[in-house]
Amino acid sequence: MHLGFVDAFGFVVFGGFFVSSVDATTTRTGVALGGSSWFVVGLAGAILAGFVVGVVMAAVVGRMWPRQRVPGVLLLTAVLLAAAGALHAVTTTAPLIGFALALAMGVEATLLGDRWPARRGGAVPDRPPVRQRGSR
Repeated sequence: MHLGFVDAFGFVVFGGFFVSSVDATTTRTGVALGGSSWFVVGLAGAILAGFVVGVVMAAVVGRMWPRQRVPGVLLLTAVLLAAAGALHAVTTTAPLIGFALALAMGVEATLLGDRWPARRGGAVPDRPPVRQRGSR
């Protein structure tokens, strides 16, 4: 998936923030609060808010069109990523761009569900065992 690319882009552009990792962003927010770094708090808040709003948007799309949930959510993700790219082309306001990227990542996170390894505490998605020829 493109989550890794968007996360790497966010990390470089926003100075160490991951737009699809709520845990890392929350940690950075706590550190910024402790150091009274208000711009960083604002950026982190925008990213967290964008992610939460994205999850809600995807849930609404999934409930409105349950049979087309996956294509609908993927289309919404693509539109939001395109909008974030267009926004990045016309402004350098980090919290606004961070909100837009996190919005798209929140939408996509609803599709991953239990398939996302970090949510289960494992490193590899569950797959059926591979059988060797001649084994029973």
